[in-house]
Amino acid sequence: MKEGSGNSLAQWEYSVSQQTGGEEIPGVNGGYPVVRGSSIPVRIIVEMLRATQCRGAVLEMYPHLGRERIEGALAYYAAHPERVDADIERNARAWAAHQAQRWPA
Repeated sequence: MKEGSGNSLAQWEYSVSQQTGGEEIPGVNGGYPVVRGSSIPVRIIVEMLRATQCRGAVLEMYPHLGRERIEGALAYYAAHPERVDADIERNARAWAAHQAQRWPA
């Protein structure tokens, strides 16, 4: 990442109130946080920003969310990192178990 590009998670400006960010809905994403008004897990937004270090890439992948809801999801993560991190860990365990399965020949 270039110095001063302002695209990292730590440098993201949270101009949106926490109430527009994420929500936990029983039966959706295992009850873990999703972007408000969608079924997209907040973890996906966080992991994508970590991987790309570019909020433009997140907006390009999810243009229907718009900048405000993506910023809100990141604000939710800033306020509740333990919930999102737990979802990231849960997903990583599920993916590892899936990859370890033997498939029929």
